Formats: sequence, structure tokens, C-alpha cells
Amino acid sequence: MRKEFRMRSEIKIRPVPKPALRYTPAFDQSLQILTWNRAELIAQLRRRQRTNPYLRDLKSSWLDFQTQSSSFKEDLYTQLHTLNQPHEETICQILIESLNDRGLLDESLEELARTFHSPLSVWEEQLRLLQQLEPAGIAARSAQECLILQLQRRGQTGAINFLTQCEAEILSHNWAGAAAQMRCSEQEIEAYFQQLQECTPFPCAADEPEAVSWILPEFEVRIEDDHCVLESLQEPDLELNETPKPELAQALQEARFFLDALNRRSLTLSLIMNELLQVQELPLIRRMPLHVCQKKTIARRVGIHPSTLTRAIQDKYFLFRGKLLPIEALFASASVQNNSQAELTALIQHQIDQESSDCPLSDLQIAMRLREENLNVSRQLIAKLRKAAGIPSSYHRHPDPG
Repeated sequence: MRKEFRMRSEIKIRPVPKPALRYTPAFDQSLQILTWNRAELIAQLRRRQRTNPYLRDLKSSWLDFQTQSSSFKEDLYTQLHTLNQPHEETICQILIESLNDRGLLDESLEELARTFHSPLSVWEEQLRLLQQLEPAGIAARSAQECLILQLQRRGQTGAINFLTQCEAEILSHNWAGAAAQMRCSEQEIEAYFQQLQECTPFPCAADEPEAVSWILPEFEVRIEDDHCVLESLQEPDLELNETPKPELAQALQEARFFLDALNRRSLTLSLIMNELLQVQELPLIRRMPLHVCQKKTIARRVGIHPSTLTRAIQDKYFLFRGKLLPIEALFASASVQNNSQAELTALIQHQIDQESSDCPLSDLQIAMRLREENLNVSRQLIAKLRKAAGIPSSYHRHPDPG
């Protein structure tokens, strides 16, 4: 008689201890360096150069940026050089030297163009370039233009329309008249006025210089052959002397750690930007609403914690099509059915563009039309996105009976 044996296998599950992430002063310093923007990084490096002889001997064009106090005109020259953008140096110099003590341009562009025998369009182009620099509103030709430039930076188009269309109502605080003029509620007018009050009509103080919060790009994103190309601006090329004296061994170790942390910072930010461009490349090239892109997704791809990513991109900027944009702007949260708020706003605007001028669509009708396209959006959300985009209600879009 044949006997069959059954093999019995036992799998013993034993808990494997997870390597704990230990908090150390070195870890804290490395994380702190990751959160610094370029201006802070240069200032901190220069501070360490005063006490560390190895860092003191470093030579690099990356350190050309001057962070010490200076006149606002010197700051403008420095920013112009740091942006690494093509510009007409002579024209920019004339425009900067023509600014008054409050940072406004008193000279007429037409008169300057005639005096120096160059096209007016070139002067206008170079002035627009200067107006992108800090502080917001610099090189404006009037107090009103200075306010408009600041509001443009913040994307507050409703306040811009309020400023340009309701000058008399603003002077008299006639909010009812302004609401009738702009076809909106008095509450919206008061909000626009509050946004105006947060701006200053003069970019520079006439009596004493104010501290300038520098905005320097970490990267430049260029478009080549229908693809986004990421380029790190002025990557630090720093080397240390590898033969220290015995009494300076500690200083060399600290210098090595600091420069290693700089390299890790550069690598981490490059990985984050690469992943963001993988998602947002097409919208950036075609000027479309951004795709849904959440921080936890990018953090998982890069291999860092979402809170670390949030701290890493804070106050970090990139240069794109001649404009400084925050890296934070490349993220877009999901609103409805994996559509970002920007994409939903574009869909709402598309429906409004196709409506009959005699019978504008209400928020409910827009919601029903989007539902026909298998997009379930509530009337309340449509009203919220419409107001945020500065789109009037159907009542105010209806033509006057007269």
C-alpha cells in the first residue's frame, strides 16, 4: 500500500523593525538649507564665509549677486543681470536713471525715443521688462499704473476694472454708483476697494529705503521643439581645498557638509521640477488650464514626504516666457471628476462664449449643459468659480433694454 505524504509548510511572520528616522542637528540643517530660496542661500553662504576659511576662498559667478543694502536703482541693475534675459542695455540704463525717487518714470517714452533716435516700440518693450522687476509697480508712468501693475501680479482683474472705470466713484466713495457702473454688488465693490488699499501708489519710499524681498529664479523653463527644457540658472560650481591643516580639519568638515547640502538641495528641486513638467508640459506650451497635480503625488514620485515638498518649493520661482512664476503655481488640486478649478473655469467660460446675447445662461443652465457632457458640477460651484474669475452673472450679462 502506497502511502502519500503531504508536506506541510509553515510560514512564520516575524516583525521586522523599521529603521527609525532620527532627528539630528545635521538633518535639521540640511532641511533648512532645502527651504532657503536663492537670495537667502547666497546671504547664508556669505555669512559662513566670514568664519570658515575654506568657504572664504570660494570663487564662483554664482556669488555675483549683491545682497547688501543699496539704492533701488542699483538693485534694478542687479536684478536685470540676474534674470539673464536679453535686453537693450543702453535703453534700460536710460530708463532706470530716469526714475524719480519714488520709482516712477517721469520722462515720456515718445520724447526719449526721439532724443535717442530709436523706435518707440523698443522703448516700450524694455519698459515692460523693467516693470517685471521688484518691487511691484517699479517704472510705472503714473500712480494709477503703479497700482495696476501690483494688481496684475496678484491676478486681481476685478480691482483693475474698478480702478480704471470708477475713478470718480472711488474719490467720493460712491459704492452704489460703482456697483451700477460695473454691474456687480456693493459687497464686490468693497472687496475691490480693500484690494486697492493693500497696494501702494509709489513703489519706492521717497525718504528712506525699504527692505526688498528678493525674488530670484531657481530654474528657467524654455520651449524647444514642442517640449519643455529645464535649465538650472547659475548652478554653483564650488570646490574645496582637499589638503587641510590639522587645526582646520573641523572647518573643512563643516564646509563639505554645507556644500553637500547645497548639492542635495539642487538635486531635490530639479527632481520636483522634472516631475511637474512631466504633468504640466502640454498646458504650459499651449497656454491651457493646468492638469490636476497634487503635492502628495509629486512627493511620492520624488521619494520625499509631502510636508518636505511643501517646504522645499516655498518661495521658489522659475523663469518662463520672460516671467517669474512660483513653482507652487504648477500644482492644481482636483475639483470635480479629476478636473482642476482652472479647467472647470475654462469650461464655464466656453459655455458662456457660446450663449445667446439675448438669453444669457444662468448658473443652473451651465450646470445642466455640463451634465450633458458627463460632468456633474453643482450650481453653487459654478457660481463660486464664475465670481472668482470675474465673470458677471447672467443678469448682468443681459444687454440693457434701452
